[in-house]
Amino acid sequence: MMKVLYIAIALALSCVVPAHSMSMQELQNTSRFEMLRGFGESGNGDGTYIDKDSIKASNGPNGSKQIGVTQYVLMPAGDTIQEKQVLYTFDTKQSFANLIKKLDVHQFGSYKDLWLSKQKHSGIVSSIADFKQYHIDGNRYDTEGEAINRRMATAPVDFGFGGYLLANRLYERVYGVQFDDVVVK
Repeated sequence: MMKVLYIAIALALSCVVPAHSMSMQELQNTSRFEMLRGFGESGNGDGTYIDKDSIKASNGPNGSKQIGVTQYVLMPAGDTIQEKQVLYTFDTKQSFANLIKKLDVHQFGSYKDLWLSKQKHSGIVSSIADFKQYHIDGNRYDTEGEAINRRMATAPVDFGFGGYLLANRLYERVYGVQFDDVVVK
């Protein structure tokens, strides 16, 4: 009798608790997702997709702007899709336009000083709130492998590199202007 009860509970839970997975076909053939191009994709279907429905913009601390988004990094050569819920924080005082304004009022001695400042602190910080990994057919990887890959997926947003370009394009998509063109009074 207990065996029947356990089976009934398991069946009921499998119907109630949805298990969502992501496949390459869903990413590429659904209007809900948008590929942000230009980050070193090989043209073989890899790249970073954003879930357009997940974008949440808000004001952050000290005049910063924040954008939360679910990203999918498609890597078909590795048979992998990484799902990341990312929070980007943009320090608008560190945009190129603001740094050039500081140069104009002699707060920087030269363009080299400005460039070095931007390289030390790009003005964009990201943090991963959640991370999942799938095979391109939509099946989940093991959680042990996810933990290792989550650490590798947590990369700084360094000026001039792919993560910076992606964040800059996301900012432009949300606010209508690239992050580095923002001027704060």
